[in-house]
Amino acid sequence: MNAMSGEAKIDGRALRRERNRTAVLDAAFEIFAEGHIEPSVERVADRAGVSNRSIYRYFEDRDHLEQAAVTHAVEQILPELHIVDLGLGTLQERIDRFVEHRLRIHQRYGAVIRAVRRAAETQPAIAQEIEAAVLVGNALFSENFARELAIVGPAERLKVSLGAQMPFRIETVEFLWNALGGEIEDVREVLTDHLVRVLEPLSGSVPISA
Repeated sequence: MNAMSGEAKIDGRALRRERNRTAVLDAAFEIFAEGHIEPSVERVADRAGVSNRSIYRYFEDRDHLEQAAVTHAVEQILPELHIVDLGLGTLQERIDRFVEHRLRIHQRYGAVIRAVRRAAETQPAIAQEIEAAVLVGNALFSENFARELAIVGPAERLKVSLGAQMPFRIETVEFLWNALGGEIEDVREVLTDHLVRVLEPLSGSVPISA
């Protein structure tokens, strides 16, 4: 066997290893999305089409697998947090766009978000990833409603921003969904009215210097 063929075999093994590792992470993401918060290694392996034993070639233990799966999930969701035409249009247009965007995120990734939060209860590294994602969401909110938030000082601005976003937590959206009989239009109306009440009083004010 010459050196080139040996290198090709090594590259092939590395490629296969990476492909299988990605398949495992994709499988975990799919299972999260189906509402299974703590899937077993056996279930993930079966979905990925690999053996239980082979999973431990890619991950040190179950905790390592869970952390990698959560990181993979966050990487899938983060690009979806971007809002088209961010900060453009009237206040009502921006509110409608924001509400629609957040509801779409909840509908598409709600089960995954629950799984991520459950994992964060026992793994500090995962909790840090959630915190980073929350900061991204806060930054997008602040940019989308920058005109309104500009009229208050920094400390008050944070309070307004956090208060405005509280009903958009997944637990609250699910509560509204159940309380309103699963009618998405009613949930949308409640969330929209909330933002209007918080932000509309600021829309015609003169900016206050920081």
